[in-house]
Amino acid sequence: MHNRQAITPRRLWNSLRDYDIWPIYLLGLVVYIPQTPMTSYITLILKGVGFGTFTTNLLTIPYSVGHIICLLLLTRLSDWLKERSLVSMIQSIWTLPCVIALRFWPGTMTNAWGTYATVTVLLCYPYCHAILVGWCSKNSNNVGTRTISAALYNMCVQLGAIIGNNIYRADDKPKYHRGNSTLIGINILAILLFIGTKIYYIYRNKHRERVWNAMTEEVSVILWNLAE
Repeated sequence: MHNRQAITPRRLWNSLRDYDIWPIYLLGLVVYIPQTPMTSYITLILKGVGFGTFTTNLLTIPYSVGHIICLLLLTRLSDWLKERSLVSMIQSIWTLPCVIALRFWPGTMTNAWGTYATVTVLLCYPYCHAILVGWCSKNSNNVGTRTISAALYNMCVQLGAIIGNNIYRADDKPKYHRGNSTLIGINILAILLFIGTKIYYIYRNKHRERVWNAMTEEVSVILWNLAE
């Protein structure tokens, strides 16, 4: 399938069943959930602890700047180390202490500046989205798979955002103990998924290398030309 072919149900199915990209879809679904509630409700939270509208708007500037800087640094670090899974995991490692503090610190949602500091550090997290999008593209074997995989990955991210926006509930106010406990569990799951994805791709690469080395030179040349 290439960019001059029409999409047919068969070609669509062949792209969807490329299970080597499924771990990245799962990462897209899970790893952004712990940051979503604070991203969506930060202005309401800051107003709830006593800040005015103008002050709240000013207080959102530092985390926005920090978030951009950390995103660029994380993406550059991934390119420099030639590592995606473990570098992307820094996002979840960064977030975990913050959600633990929000859950167990007695001043959460009552101490204005302490809550602001915790939320700001959380939202400065190094965003791994660019790394995972590029990883999804690199793991796609052709144009058709690449196009569909990018769409599916973004659908998983949006589905995760829907889940994340429903974790803080009205009956859990004002400290959101249940919601923050859920975020801690999801954050730990995200770390385990990054590690599991790393192990899976190491296994798959070794398996493919064994298959390739077992081929005759003539067969390997034919397959290489087909890939080109």
